[in-house]
Amino acid sequence: MPTVAECVCCREHDVVLHILPEDCRCVTKHPLFAQYALVRENLEHAIRLSALFTRRNYDIKSSRVMRIGAYRSYTAWIHGFLGKHKRIPIPSCVIQAIRTVYPDPHGNYTGFQLYMDLTESHLDFQLNL
Repeated sequence: MPTVAECVCCREHDVVLHILPEDCRCVTKHPLFAQYALVRENLEHAIRLSALFTRRNYDIKSSRVMRIGAYRSYTAWIHGFLGKHKRIPIPSCVIQAIRTVYPDPHGNYTGFQLYMDLTESHLDFQLNL
């Protein structure tokens, strides 16, 4: 990953270690990972639910929207709802798995940014509660 903040192994998060079966060395190999972070139908459903809260329309045909939905779905599965403007880096193995399934055609990825560093165009899926 291009930055130190993004060079995180899933095994560095205690919460991940608690859900991993004994024979599983990576969260991307967890039996539920694909269901929560990769299966298109499940992500489309999560994105539609998010749209109800944000009152925005999301183009679910866009790989970028699907990646953001997958990142959010993974985070909700592992950490629950973090709260407004709270962000944590996603493990690089998870990012690579999601980018493999929902790639950017030009290889342009934003990477991890703290909330205060984001531009308005990158505030997709922010819940304004």
